Amino acid sequence: MEYNEKCSLGEHEKIEAIMYCLECKINMCNKCINLHSSLFKNHHTYNLDNKEEIFTGICIEKNHCNKLEYFCKTHNKLCCCECIVKIQKNGKGQHSDCDICLIEDIEDAKKNSLIENIQILEELSTNLKDSINKLGNIIEKISNNKEELKLKIQNQFTKIRNLLNEREDELLLNVDKSFNNMYFDENFIKDSEKLPKKIMTSLERGKKIKDDWNKINLSLLINDCINIENNIKIINLVKDNLSKNVDLDSQVKFYTGNDELLFKAIKNFGVIGEINEQFKFVFKQGQNYELSNDNKIATKTGNDGFDCTIIGNKEIPKNQISQWVFKINSDVNGAFIIGVGPDNPNNEIEFYRNCWSLDINNMKLILKSGKYSDYKNNELKITVKKGDIIKVDANRINNELSFSINGHNCGIASSEIPQNDTLYPVAIFQRTNTSIEILD
Repeated sequence: MEYNEKCSLGEHEKIEAIMYCLECKINMCNKCINLHSSLFKNHHTYNLDNKEEIFTGICIEKNHCNKLEYFCKTHNKLCCCECIVKIQKNGKGQHSDCDICLIEDIEDAKKNSLIENIQILEELSTNLKDSINKLGNIIEKISNNKEELKLKIQNQFTKIRNLLNEREDELLLNVDKSFNNMYFDENFIKDSEKLPKKIMTSLERGKKIKDDWNKINLSLLINDCINIENNIKIINLVKDNLSKNVDLDSQVKFYTGNDELLFKAIKNFGVIGEINEQFKFVFKQGQNYELSNDNKIATKTGNDGFDCTIIGNKEIPKNQISQWVFKINSDVNGAFIIGVGPDNPNNEIEFYRNCWSLDINNMKLILKSGKYSDYKNNELKITVKKGDIIKVDANRINNELSFSINGHNCGIASSEIPQNDTLYPVAIFQRTNTSIEILD
Protein backbone atom coordinates (compact mmCIF):
# COMPACT_ATOMS: atom_id res chain seq x y z
CA MET A 1 0.00 0.00 0.00
CA GLU A 2 1.31 3.44 -0.92
CA TYR A 3 0.84 6.47 1.31
CA ASN A 4 0.47 9.99 0.02
CA GLU A 5 3.02 12.18 1.80
CA LYS A 6 0.64 15.21 1.64
CA CYS A 7 -2.19 15.89 4.09
CA SER A 8 -5.53 14.31 3.08
CA LEU A 9 -7.49 17.44 4.04
CA GLY A 10 -8.16 19.47 0.89
CA GLU A 11 -7.29 22.76 2.56
CA HIS A 12 -3.91 21.32 3.59
CA GLU A 13 -3.15 19.31 0.46
CA LYS A 14 0.18 21.13 -0.03
CA ILE A 15 1.35 20.50 3.53
CA GLU A 16 3.55 17.49 4.32
CA ALA A 17 1.73 14.70 6.21
CA ILE A 18 3.42 13.31 9.32
CA MET A 19 0.79 10.88 10.69
CA TYR A 20 -1.53 8.21 9.28
CA CYS A 21 -4.82 7.00 10.85
CA LEU A 22 -5.60 3.35 10.29
CA GLU A 23 -9.34 3.64 10.92
CA CYS A 24 -9.88 6.88 8.95
CA LYS A 25 -7.32 5.87 6.33
CA ILE A 26 -6.09 9.46 6.04
CA ASN A 27 -2.78 11.31 6.23
CA MET A 28 -2.58 14.19 8.67
CA CYS A 29 -0.34 17.23 8.84
CA ASN A 30 0.74 18.85 12.11
CA LYS A 31 -2.36 21.12 11.98
CA CYS A 32 -4.79 18.17 11.82
CA ILE A 33 -3.25 15.88 14.45
CA ASN A 34 -4.53 17.64 17.59
CA LEU A 35 -8.13 17.86 16.33
CA HIS A 36 -8.11 14.21 15.22
CA SER A 37 -6.69 13.05 18.56
CA SER A 38 -9.38 14.88 20.54
CA LEU A 39 -12.19 13.48 18.35
CA PHE A 40 -10.94 9.90 17.92
CA LYS A 41 -8.96 8.92 20.99
CA ASN A 42 -9.08 5.18 20.24
CA HIS A 43 -7.92 5.37 16.63
CA HIS A 44 -4.58 3.87 15.71
CA THR A 45 -2.15 6.40 14.26
CA TYR A 46 1.31 5.82 12.81
CA ASN A 47 4.25 8.10 12.26
CA LEU A 48 4.96 8.33 8.53
CA ASP A 49 8.69 8.37 9.25
CA ASN A 50 8.28 4.62 9.88
CA LYS A 51 5.94 3.57 7.10
CA GLU A 52 6.89 -0.08 7.44
CA GLU A 53 5.18 -0.09 10.87
CA ILE A 54 1.77 0.99 9.51
CA PHE A 55 -0.75 -1.82 9.99
CA THR A 56 -3.78 -2.00 7.67
CA GLY A 57 -5.26 -5.35 8.73
CA ILE A 58 -4.87 -6.56 5.12
CA CYS A 59 -2.40 -9.26 4.07
CA ILE A 60 0.64 -7.74 2.36
CA GLU A 61 1.43 -10.83 0.31
CA LYS A 62 1.22 -10.20 -3.43
CA ASN A 63 -2.30 -10.70 -4.91
CA HIS A 64 -3.85 -11.75 -1.55
CA CYS A 65 -5.65 -8.56 -0.37
CA ASN A 66 -7.55 -10.45 2.35
CA LYS A 67 -8.05 -9.67 6.03
CA LEU A 68 -5.53 -11.10 8.47
CA GLU A 69 -7.82 -13.46 10.37
CA TYR A 70 -5.39 -16.29 11.19
CA PHE A 71 -2.20 -16.69 13.19
CA CYS A 72 0.75 -18.94 12.31
CA LYS A 73 2.28 -20.27 15.52
CA THR A 74 5.21 -21.73 13.60
CA HIS A 75 6.37 -18.35 12.28
CA ASN A 76 4.68 -16.09 14.89
CA LYS A 77 2.94 -14.25 12.06
CA LEU A 78 -0.55 -13.09 11.06
CA CYS A 79 -1.87 -14.54 7.80
CA CYS A 80 -4.96 -14.63 5.62
CA CYS A 81 -7.06 -17.44 4.16
CA GLU A 82 -4.94 -17.62 1.01
CA CYS A 83 -1.77 -18.03 3.11
CA ILE A 84 -3.02 -21.24 4.68
CA VAL A 85 -4.53 -23.09 1.71
CA LYS A 86 -3.10 -26.57 1.26
CA ILE A 87 -2.24 -26.18 -2.45
CA GLN A 88 0.80 -23.96 -2.99
CA LYS A 89 0.36 -22.12 -6.28
CA ASN A 90 0.62 -18.53 -7.53
CA GLY A 91 1.87 -17.23 -4.21
CA LYS A 92 -0.73 -19.10 -2.13
CA GLY A 93 -0.16 -21.62 0.63
CA GLN A 94 2.92 -20.09 2.30
CA HIS A 95 1.76 -21.49 5.67
CA SER A 96 -0.01 -24.63 4.47
CA ASP A 97 2.15 -26.95 6.61
CA CYS A 98 2.28 -24.75 9.73
CA ASP A 99 0.44 -24.76 13.07
CA ILE A 100 -2.45 -22.34 12.34
CA CYS A 101 -5.21 -20.95 14.56
CA LEU A 102 -7.74 -18.12 14.55
CA ILE A 103 -6.51 -14.81 15.93
CA GLU A 104 -9.20 -15.02 18.65
CA ASP A 105 -7.55 -18.19 19.96
CA ILE A 106 -4.27 -16.44 20.82
CA GLU A 107 -5.75 -13.25 22.29
CA ASP A 108 -5.22 -14.19 25.93
CA ALA A 109 -1.71 -15.56 25.31
CA LYS A 110 -0.59 -12.40 23.48
CA LYS A 111 -2.21 -10.18 26.12
CA ASN A 112 -0.29 -11.93 28.90
CA SER A 113 3.00 -11.81 27.00
CA LEU A 114 2.37 -8.13 26.31
CA ILE A 115 2.38 -7.35 30.03
CA GLU A 116 5.73 -9.16 30.40
CA ASN A 117 7.17 -7.51 27.30
CA ILE A 118 6.18 -4.03 28.52
CA GLN A 119 8.21 -4.64 31.66
CA ILE A 120 11.13 -5.91 29.58
CA LEU A 121 10.95 -2.88 27.31
CA GLU A 122 10.90 -0.50 30.28
CA GLU A 123 14.04 -2.15 31.64
CA LEU A 124 15.64 -2.17 28.21
CA SER A 125 14.78 1.48 27.72
CA THR A 126 16.52 2.45 30.96
CA ASN A 127 19.51 0.18 30.33
CA LEU A 128 19.70 1.23 26.69
CA LYS A 129 20.10 4.87 27.66
CA ASP A 130 22.99 3.95 29.95
CA SER A 131 24.50 1.70 27.28
CA ILE A 132 24.22 4.43 24.62
CA ASN A 133 25.87 6.92 26.99
CA LYS A 134 28.66 4.45 27.72
CA LEU A 135 29.02 3.70 24.02
CA GLY A 136 29.25 7.42 23.31
CA ASN A 137 32.01 7.76 25.89
CA ILE A 138 33.85 4.78 24.42
CA ILE A 139 33.58 6.17 20.88
CA GLU A 140 34.83 9.54 22.10
CA LYS A 141 37.82 7.90 23.81
CA ILE A 142 38.55 5.82 20.72
CA SER A 143 38.38 8.92 18.52
CA ASN A 144 40.62 10.87 20.89
CA ASN A 145 43.06 7.97 21.05
CA LYS A 146 43.11 7.72 17.25
CA GLU A 147 43.75 11.44 16.82
CA GLU A 148 46.40 11.35 19.56
CA LEU A 149 48.14 8.45 17.81
CA LYS A 150 48.02 10.24 14.46
CA LEU A 151 49.44 13.40 16.07
CA LYS A 152 52.24 11.40 17.68
CA ILE A 153 53.06 9.81 14.32
CA GLN A 154 53.12 13.24 12.67
CA ASN A 155 55.38 14.59 15.42
CA GLN A 156 57.73 11.65 15.08
CA PHE A 157 57.94 12.02 11.32
CA THR A 158 58.60 15.76 11.79
CA LYS A 159 61.51 14.84 14.06
CA ILE A 160 62.69 12.26 11.54
CA ARG A 161 62.53 14.80 8.70
CA ASN A 162 64.52 17.29 10.76
CA LEU A 163 67.09 14.63 11.57
CA LEU A 164 67.24 13.59 7.92
CA ASN A 165 67.80 17.19 6.86
CA GLU A 166 70.57 17.56 9.43
CA ARG A 167 72.06 14.25 8.37
CA GLU A 168 71.86 15.27 4.72
CA ASP A 169 73.75 18.50 5.42
CA GLU A 170 76.33 16.56 7.43
CA LEU A 171 76.83 13.97 4.68
CA LEU A 172 77.11 16.61 1.96
CA LEU A 173 79.76 18.43 4.02
CA ASN A 174 81.59 15.15 4.56
CA VAL A 175 81.53 14.47 0.83
CA ASP A 176 83.19 17.85 0.21
CA LYS A 177 85.81 17.15 2.87
CA SER A 178 86.44 13.64 1.59
CA PHE A 179 86.93 14.81 -1.98
CA ASN A 180 89.18 17.66 -0.88
CA ASN A 181 91.30 15.28 1.21
CA MET A 182 91.45 12.59 -1.48
CA TYR A 183 91.87 14.81 -4.48
CA PHE A 184 91.93 18.62 -4.84
CA ASP A 185 90.68 21.32 -2.55
CA GLU A 186 88.25 23.55 -4.45
CA ASN A 187 90.25 26.66 -3.55
CA PHE A 188 93.39 24.91 -4.69
CA ILE A 189 91.79 24.19 -8.04
CA LYS A 190 90.74 27.82 -8.37
CA ASP A 191 94.26 28.96 -7.54
CA SER A 192 95.74 26.51 -10.04
CA GLU A 193 93.74 28.17 -12.81
CA LYS A 194 95.80 31.29 -12.15
CA LEU A 195 99.11 29.41 -12.40
CA PRO A 196 99.86 29.91 -16.12
CA LYS A 197 99.77 33.65 -15.67
CA LYS A 198 101.71 33.37 -12.40
CA ILE A 199 104.40 31.29 -14.11
CA MET A 200 104.85 33.87 -16.85
CA THR A 201 104.94 36.71 -14.32
CA SER A 202 107.49 34.90 -12.14
CA LEU A 203 109.62 34.05 -15.18
CA GLU A 204 109.67 37.62 -16.39
CA ARG A 205 110.36 38.89 -12.86
CA GLY A 206 113.18 36.37 -12.42
CA LYS A 207 114.91 37.44 -15.63
CA LYS A 208 114.62 41.09 -14.69
CA ILE A 209 116.07 40.45 -11.20
CA LYS A 210 118.96 38.57 -12.76
CA ASP A 211 119.74 41.42 -15.14
CA ASP A 212 119.35 44.15 -12.52
CA TRP A 213 120.90 42.33 -9.54
CA ASN A 214 123.41 44.99 -8.65
CA LYS A 215 121.14 47.91 -9.45
CA ILE A 216 118.34 47.19 -6.93
CA ASN A 217 118.11 47.11 -3.12
CA LEU A 218 119.35 43.74 -1.87
CA SER A 219 116.41 43.06 0.46
CA LEU A 220 113.98 43.64 -2.40
CA LEU A 221 115.93 41.22 -4.56
CA ILE A 222 115.88 38.53 -1.84
CA ASN A 223 112.11 39.00 -1.29
CA ASP A 224 111.47 38.56 -5.01
CA CYS A 225 113.56 35.40 -4.99
CA ILE A 226 111.52 33.96 -2.09
CA ASN A 227 108.24 34.68 -3.92
CA ILE A 228 109.56 32.91 -7.01
CA GLU A 229 110.59 29.88 -4.90
CA ASN A 230 107.13 29.67 -3.30
CA ASN A 231 105.43 29.90 -6.67
CA ILE A 232 107.61 27.04 -7.91
CA LYS A 233 106.55 24.91 -4.92
CA ILE A 234 102.87 25.52 -5.69
CA ILE A 235 103.42 24.76 -9.36
CA ASN A 236 105.27 21.50 -8.55
CA LEU A 237 102.48 20.43 -6.14
CA VAL A 238 99.85 20.87 -8.83
CA LYS A 239 102.08 19.10 -11.30
CA ASP A 240 102.48 16.11 -8.93
CA ASN A 241 98.75 15.87 -8.35
CA LEU A 242 97.99 16.09 -12.02
CA SER A 243 100.59 13.43 -12.78
CA LYS A 244 98.63 10.93 -10.66
CA ASN A 245 96.05 10.83 -13.47
CA VAL A 246 93.20 10.14 -11.04
CA ASP A 247 90.35 8.00 -12.43
CA LEU A 248 87.38 9.40 -10.52
CA ASP A 249 84.89 6.92 -12.00
CA SER A 250 86.80 3.90 -10.70
CA GLN A 251 87.83 5.22 -7.28
CA VAL A 252 84.87 7.20 -5.94
CA LYS A 253 82.27 4.75 -4.59
CA PHE A 254 79.59 4.98 -1.90
CA TYR A 255 78.50 1.69 -0.33
CA THR A 256 74.86 1.55 0.80
CA GLY A 257 74.71 -2.08 1.94
CA ASN A 258 72.30 -4.83 0.90
CA ASP A 259 69.45 -3.27 -1.12
CA GLU A 260 66.95 -5.96 -0.13
CA LEU A 261 67.55 -5.42 3.58
CA LEU A 262 67.43 -1.67 3.09
CA PHE A 263 64.05 -1.78 1.32
CA LYS A 264 62.72 -4.27 3.84
CA ALA A 265 63.63 -1.88 6.66
CA ILE A 266 61.92 0.99 4.84
CA LYS A 267 58.84 -1.11 4.12
CA ASN A 268 58.47 -2.15 7.76
CA PHE A 269 59.27 1.28 9.15
CA GLY A 270 56.56 2.79 11.29
CA VAL A 271 54.46 -0.31 11.84
CA ILE A 272 51.39 0.40 13.93
CA GLY A 273 50.63 -2.53 16.19
CA GLU A 274 49.93 -3.38 19.78
CA ILE A 275 53.10 -2.61 21.74
CA ASN A 276 53.13 -4.77 24.82
CA GLU A 277 55.34 -2.55 26.94
CA GLN A 278 53.95 -4.24 30.03
CA PHE A 279 55.30 -7.67 29.06
CA LYS A 280 56.30 -8.84 32.53
CA PHE A 281 58.18 -12.01 33.38
CA VAL A 282 60.68 -13.49 35.81
CA PHE A 283 63.28 -16.22 35.37
CA LYS A 284 62.48 -19.90 35.83
CA GLN A 285 64.41 -21.98 38.30
CA GLY A 286 67.16 -23.95 36.55
CA GLN A 287 70.63 -25.50 36.66
CA ASN A 288 74.00 -23.80 37.24
CA TYR A 289 72.65 -20.43 38.34
CA GLU A 290 71.07 -18.82 41.37
CA LEU A 291 68.05 -16.51 41.45
CA SER A 292 67.18 -13.64 43.76
CA ASN A 293 64.09 -13.94 45.96
CA ASP A 294 61.94 -12.23 43.31
CA ASN A 295 63.44 -14.34 40.47
CA LYS A 296 64.54 -11.20 38.62
CA ILE A 297 68.32 -11.48 39.16
CA ALA A 298 70.20 -14.52 37.82
CA THR A 299 73.88 -15.25 38.64
CA LYS A 300 75.83 -18.13 37.17
CA THR A 301 77.49 -20.58 39.56
CA GLY A 302 79.86 -23.50 38.98
CA ASN A 303 82.38 -23.81 36.17
CA ASP A 304 82.80 -21.83 32.95
CA GLY A 305 80.97 -23.12 29.88
CA PHE A 306 77.69 -22.91 27.98
CA ASP A 307 75.85 -25.01 30.56
CA CYS A 308 73.72 -22.16 31.94
CA THR A 309 70.52 -21.28 30.08
CA ILE A 310 68.08 -18.96 31.87
CA ILE A 311 64.53 -18.92 30.49
CA GLY A 312 61.72 -16.43 31.18
CA ASN A 313 58.60 -17.92 32.73
CA LYS A 314 56.18 -16.39 30.17
CA GLU A 315 55.78 -16.93 26.45
CA ILE A 316 56.41 -13.89 24.26
CA PRO A 317 52.94 -12.96 22.87
CA LYS A 318 52.27 -13.55 19.19
CA ASN A 319 51.00 -10.75 16.90
CA GLN A 320 52.36 -8.10 19.26
CA ILE A 321 55.44 -5.97 19.73
CA SER A 322 56.87 -6.88 23.15
CA GLN A 323 59.64 -5.00 24.91
CA TRP A 324 61.67 -5.79 27.99
CA VAL A 325 64.85 -4.48 29.60
CA PHE A 326 67.90 -6.09 31.25
CA LYS A 327 70.65 -4.61 33.39
CA ILE A 328 74.14 -6.13 33.48
CA ASN A 329 75.14 -6.60 37.12
CA SER A 330 78.65 -7.93 36.58
CA ASP A 331 81.77 -7.43 34.52
CA VAL A 332 81.40 -8.95 31.05
CA ASN A 333 83.89 -11.78 30.54
CA GLY A 334 83.47 -14.31 27.80
CA ALA A 335 80.27 -14.89 25.85
CA PHE A 336 77.12 -13.29 27.22
CA ILE A 337 74.01 -14.02 25.16
CA ILE A 338 70.64 -12.27 25.38
CA GLY A 339 67.66 -12.90 23.10
CA VAL A 340 64.73 -15.23 22.47
CA GLY A 341 64.40 -18.96 22.03
CA PRO A 342 62.32 -22.07 22.80
CA ASP A 343 62.23 -23.70 26.20
CA ASN A 344 65.32 -25.65 27.31
CA PRO A 345 64.17 -28.10 30.03
CA ASN A 346 67.21 -30.35 29.57
CA ASN A 347 69.72 -27.48 29.76
CA GLU A 348 71.43 -28.42 26.48
CA ILE A 349 74.98 -27.09 26.34
CA GLU A 350 74.77 -25.84 22.75
CA PHE A 351 71.25 -24.49 23.17
CA TYR A 352 72.43 -21.04 21.99
CA ARG A 353 72.38 -22.42 18.44
CA ASN A 354 68.56 -22.58 18.75
CA CYS A 355 68.28 -18.92 19.75
CA TRP A 356 68.00 -15.53 18.11
CA SER A 357 70.24 -13.34 20.20
CA LEU A 358 72.82 -10.63 20.77
CA ASP A 359 76.26 -12.04 21.58
CA ILE A 360 77.71 -9.52 24.03
CA ASN A 361 81.20 -11.01 23.81
CA ASN A 362 81.47 -10.48 20.06
CA MET A 363 78.81 -7.78 19.77
CA LYS A 364 77.06 -9.70 17.01
CA LEU A 365 73.44 -10.47 16.29
CA ILE A 366 73.39 -14.28 16.22
CA LEU A 367 70.63 -16.05 14.30
CA LYS A 368 69.65 -19.68 14.10
CA SER A 369 70.93 -21.28 10.89
CA GLY A 370 70.76 -25.04 11.21
CA LYS A 371 73.65 -26.03 13.46
CA TYR A 372 75.54 -22.85 12.74
CA SER A 373 75.23 -19.16 13.44
CA ASP A 374 74.63 -16.34 10.98
CA TYR A 375 76.10 -12.99 12.03
CA LYS A 376 74.43 -9.75 11.04
CA ASN A 377 77.27 -7.42 11.99
CA ASN A 378 80.81 -8.52 12.74
CA GLU A 379 81.92 -5.16 14.10
CA LEU A 380 79.24 -3.47 16.19
CA LYS A 381 81.28 -0.65 17.69
CA ILE A 382 79.80 -0.91 21.18
CA THR A 383 81.41 -2.05 24.38
CA VAL A 384 79.34 -3.49 27.20
CA LYS A 385 80.19 -3.08 30.86
CA LYS A 386 78.70 -3.48 34.29
CA GLY A 387 75.61 -1.31 34.78
CA ASP A 388 74.68 -1.11 31.08
CA ILE A 389 71.01 -1.34 30.08
CA ILE A 390 69.94 -3.64 27.23
CA LYS A 391 66.47 -3.37 25.69
CA VAL A 392 65.02 -6.18 23.59
CA ASP A 393 62.23 -5.59 21.04
CA ALA A 394 60.47 -8.70 19.76
CA ASN A 395 58.22 -7.65 16.89
CA ARG A 396 56.02 -10.68 16.28
CA ILE A 397 53.96 -8.76 13.73
CA ASN A 398 56.88 -8.43 11.29
CA ASN A 399 58.87 -11.26 12.94
CA GLU A 400 61.82 -8.97 13.71
CA LEU A 401 64.17 -8.94 16.66
CA SER A 402 66.22 -5.89 17.62
CA PHE A 403 68.35 -4.67 20.51
CA SER A 404 69.62 -1.42 21.94
CA ILE A 405 72.32 -0.78 24.53
CA ASN A 406 72.00 2.36 26.67
CA GLY A 407 69.63 3.73 24.04
CA HIS A 408 72.02 3.03 21.15
CA ASN A 409 70.28 0.98 18.44
CA CYS A 410 72.17 -2.19 17.52
CA GLY A 411 69.95 -2.90 14.48
CA ILE A 412 67.52 -5.59 13.33
CA ALA A 413 68.45 -9.25 13.04
CA SER A 414 68.98 -10.36 9.45
CA SER A 415 66.86 -13.51 9.87
CA GLU A 416 63.21 -13.44 10.90
CA ILE A 417 62.13 -15.02 14.16
CA PRO A 418 59.47 -17.73 13.57
CA GLN A 419 55.94 -16.38 13.61
CA ASN A 420 54.14 -19.32 15.19
CA ASP A 421 56.82 -20.89 17.41
CA THR A 422 56.56 -20.71 21.18
CA LEU A 423 59.39 -18.40 22.26
CA TYR A 424 60.63 -17.12 25.61
CA PRO A 425 63.12 -14.49 26.80
CA VAL A 426 66.53 -16.17 27.02
CA ALA A 427 69.87 -15.38 28.67
CA ILE A 428 72.94 -17.64 28.39
CA PHE A 429 76.14 -17.20 30.46
CA GLN A 430 79.57 -18.65 29.75
CA ARG A 431 81.62 -17.36 32.68
CA THR A 432 80.87 -18.00 36.33
CA ASN A 433 79.59 -15.07 38.47
CA THR A 434 78.02 -13.43 35.38
CA SER A 435 74.81 -11.71 36.50
CA ILE A 436 71.80 -10.10 34.82
CA GLU A 437 68.69 -8.35 36.19
CA ILE A 438 65.20 -7.85 34.74
CA LEU A 439 64.12 -4.21 35.01
CA ASP A 440 60.49 -3.07 35.22
